[in-house]
Amino acid sequence: MAGYTRQDTGNNIANGNVIDADDFDAEYNALEAGFNASSGHKHDGTSGEGAPITKVGPAQDLIVSSSSVLPKTTNTLDVGSTGAKFKDAFFTGGVNVATVTATGNVSVGGNLSVTGNTTISGNLTFGNAATDTIDFQADVNSNIVPEVTGNFSLGTSTQQWNNLWLDGTANVDTLTVDENATVAGTLGITGVTTATGGVVGNVTGNLTGAVTGNVTGNLTGDVTGNTTGNLTGNVTGNVTGDLTGDVTGDVTGDVTGNVTGNLTGDVTGNVTGNTTGNLTGGVTGNVTGNLTGNVTGNVTGNLTGDVTGDVTGDLTGDVTGGVTGNVTGNLTGNVTGDVTGDVTGALTGNASTATALATARNIALAGDVSGNVNFDGTGNVSITAVIADDSHNHTIANVDGLQTEIDTKAELAGSSSQAFSASTLNATTVDLGDWTITESSGTLYFATSGTNKMKLDASGNITVAGNITGFGTI
Repeated sequence: MAGYTRQDTGNNIANGNVIDADDFDAEYNALEAGFNASSGHKHDGTSGEGAPITKVGPAQDLIVSSSSVLPKTTNTLDVGSTGAKFKDAFFTGGVNVATVTATGNVSVGGNLSVTGNTTISGNLTFGNAATDTIDFQADVNSNIVPEVTGNFSLGTSTQQWNNLWLDGTANVDTLTVDENATVAGTLGITGVTTATGGVVGNVTGNLTGAVTGNVTGNLTGDVTGNTTGNLTGNVTGNVTGDLTGDVTGDVTGDVTGNVTGNLTGDVTGNVTGNTTGNLTGGVTGNVTGNLTGNVTGNVTGNLTGDVTGDVTGDLTGDVTGGVTGNVTGNLTGNVTGDVTGDVTGALTGNASTATALATARNIALAGDVSGNVNFDGTGNVSITAVIADDSHNHTIANVDGLQTEIDTKAELAGSSSQAFSASTLNATTVDLGDWTITESSGTLYFATSGTNKMKLDASGNITVAGNITGFGTI
C-alpha cells in the first residue's frame, strides 16, 4: 500500500535466522511513515491504497456511501450535542425532520412549508423595511391560539392592521374603536367599550365606556359611560352615563344619568337623572330628577323632581316636585308640589295648596249651639257660637268634683237655711270676714289681718296680745 515498503528484501527476518535490531527498526520506521498524516496511505479505493471506509463506529453505527450518510439503525445517532455543536449546515435540497428547535435566528431564503403545527414563542416579523410587500395567506383548519391567555397582540398603536373580516363571533374583553364601527350582525361586548364613532349594529353587551357616535341598534346591556350620539334602538339595561342625544327606543332599566336629548320611548325603570329633552313615551318607574321637557306619555311612578313641561298622559304616582306645565291626564296620587298649570283630568289625591274652593261652602253649627259662616278658601274665618237658654240641664253628678267641694264649705252667715251647730260645722278654720278662728291641738286662735290676737286653750286660759278692757266689772 502507498506509504509503506517492505524493508527486509533479503528475508533476514525469518525462522532460524539471526535477526539484527536494525532489521526491525527499519520496518517500524517504514510503518510509521505509512501512517503519516500527510504522506501516509489513503483509503480511497485506488490501486495501491486501502479500500474506502463505509462503516465506522464501535459497531459500524454510521454507514457512508457515495450518495448518503446513514445510521445503522433509525433514531440511534445524533449529529452534535448541546455541549459539542457543529458550526454551519448547508443544504441544497430538502430537510425532513420530525421536530425543529432553534435557539437562535432562523433565516429562510426560499419558501418555508410547514405541514404540521407551528409554535412561535417569540416575535414573528414579516419583512424588515417599510417598503416590503407581504402577501399573507393561510388555510387554517383549527384555532390560532397564544400559548398564554392575554399574552399576544395583533399590531400596536403605531403599527396597525388594515382590515379584519370575521364570519363568526368576535368575543373580546376590551374593544376600543377610534373610528366608525359598522356591525351588520350582533356585537357582543363583555368589557369596557369606548367608541368615538357610531355603532350601527345591535349591542348585546354592556357599554361601560363613552360613545360619541350614534347607536342605531338595540342596546341590551348597561350604559355606564357618556353617549353623545342618538340611541334609536331599545335599551334594556341601566343608563348611568349622560345621554346628550335622542333615545327613540324603549328603556327598561334605570336612567341615573342626565338625558339632554329626547326620550321618545317608554321608560320602565327609575329616572333619577335630569331630562332636559322631551319624553314622549311613558314612565312606569320613579322619577327623582328634573324633567324640563314635555311628557306625552303616562307617568305611573313617583315624581320627586320638577316637571317644567306639559304632562299629557296620566300621572298615577306621587308628585313631590313642581309641575309648571299643564297636566291633561288624571292625577291619582298625592300632589305635594306646586302645579302651576291646569289639571284637566281627575285629581284623586290631596292638594297641599289651593287659591279658592271651586264652590264656596257654608259651615253651620246645629243643636244647643248655633252659628254659621261662609268659607271659600281665600282667607281665615271664625264662627260666633250662641248657646240657647235653658237648652240643657246638668245635675251635680254630671260635674266632676262639685259635690266634694260643697261638702267642705259652710253656709254663709245670714242665710235663711243656716243651721249652725258643732255637729254640722266641720272645719278647723272659720272665716268671719276680717277675723278668722282657727283650731289647732285643742287651742282656738283668733286672728285679724293674718295675725293672732288672742288664744283660748283647753284649760280655759285666755292669752291676749294687748290690754283687756271690760265693759263691766272684771
